[in-house]
Amino acid sequence: MSNIRIFLPEQPSGFMPGPYHGDPISAPKAGTPNFPAPTKIYMLYFSLTATSSWIIKHLRGDVTGTIEASEEALFDIASNGPPYDPTLENGFNHTTVWNEPTYFTMVMDKAGYDFYWRPSDGIEPITFLPRKMIDPKKYDKNYAFYDLQRVTVKNVPAVRLVNYLTKDSNGAPLEPDENRIYCMQYNILAPLVAPGLPPPLIWDPDSQNQGPD
Repeated sequence: MSNIRIFLPEQPSGFMPGPYHGDPISAPKAGTPNFPAPTKIYMLYFSLTATSSWIIKHLRGDVTGTIEASEEALFDIASNGPPYDPTLENGFNHTTVWNEPTYFTMVMDKAGYDFYWRPSDGIEPITFLPRKMIDPKKYDKNYAFYDLQRVTVKNVPAVRLVNYLTKDSNGAPLEPDENRIYCMQYNILAPLVAPGLPPPLIWDPDSQNQGPD
């Protein structure tokens, strides 16, 4: 499962995030000199319609030239298309699968919105959850996504991290017959404007890392 959680500029007192489920994504990956730079990029594009409905687009591509230029090329495709673009993977009902190390860039293409990142409270733009709601199923810890940084893509707020496709804190790669299944929450900072805030969003199925083919 994946979902969006909305934060306002002044989060009500008493909100306490849970402990990290695995490693924080803002941590540098141990042993990264041994990992070549990914040659693939995955972009998750967020926006809103005029009636505050979510627009979610998933784009994949090769890193051509710099990572910044590759991000801009994918952003142009997403931002210039219709809210529901039949040529792309559109947001709610498909499994996100990675099977090789990949740059993962998220962009928030709506004025006043951003990704919520408050290190002092242990809140990052992505939270890996151990469970979804009351479902007893346990999801895997994060030992793959690292090196989070705040960036901009064509002046739009964005964050970039790397999915190393690793399975433990020692950096061991996934084997061909292995996978990891994640419950990922995307934390969005919304402007304090009411009414018209978009609703929290939940979509199924899950996000997965799968061993290389």
